[in-house]
Amino acid sequence: MDENRFFCEATTRLCSSLRLEKGLWKCLIYIRDLIPADTLSLHLFDPGLGFIETVADATLEAGVALSVRTQLPPPICEKIRKYISGLKSEPVVRIIDRLSEDEMSRLVAREYPGTGKPRGTGPDSEPGETPYLLFTRELPVNE
Repeated sequence: MDENRFFCEATTRLCSSLRLEKGLWKCLIYIRDLIPADTLSLHLFDPGLGFIETVADATLEAGVALSVRTQLPPPICEKIRKYISGLKSEPVVRIIDRLSEDEMSRLVAREYPGTGKPRGTGPDSEPGETPYLLFTRELPVNE
């Protein structure tokens, strides 16, 4: 499939509702026909307070609005800050094959917010072993 068509279709579904969890769910249903996916989540990093907040999560059944805050240790916060400050204006895509082996995502990935089950509990995966795509873009901060 053409890459531009894929991103256009995925973005159209993601932005199809003012309820972010519903848009995430529609996007997940679309992308799972093209790439292996059983969950789509949105996480926001607050560098000042040192936590990542999961604000929406979608599974094949439905999307759910959340507010799950994961406090991060100072060394991990600093790594994330450095990572973000090194970004250019273009979005970055990181593919994380094993969440349990990625220092920056391991803490957030421990619990699946929708059910309390560890991530990667699909029929063919070990907990924390589901491949994960991380789309990152530095957003302007209003002070």
